[in-house]
Amino acid sequence: MVKYEMMLMAKPTITEENYKQLKERLTSIITDNGGELTELKELGKKRLAYQIDNFTEGLYSLFLFSAVPVVLTELERFIKINEDILRHLVLNLSEIKQQEESAPVVKTVESAS
Repeated sequence: MVKYEMMLMAKPTITEENYKQLKERLTSIITDNGGELTELKELGKKRLAYQIDNFTEGLYSLFLFSAVPVVLTELERFIKINEDILRHLVLNLSEIKQQEESAPVVKTVESAS
């Protein structure tokens, strides 16, 4: 299984109950398809750098999970049809770790002047 990180930004006008149901649905999509939710962080309401759909704030949540790549297809499908989600971003943490390990090490030399 691959490790992923998903940042989710929901509309600030969503009710607490609907927001809770949204997070539960995303969690169930991950777990029902063989994935494992490692951590769910509530980041709260944050001000946006620019307006998105006439909103200046968003509710942020961070999902850390392990899953097979097929789970991402189902997550993307659900996110696209849900109107309460403004933006989302999914990162493959395994690829990022591999890139960091293969990056060349640059050494700096201080000159004594």
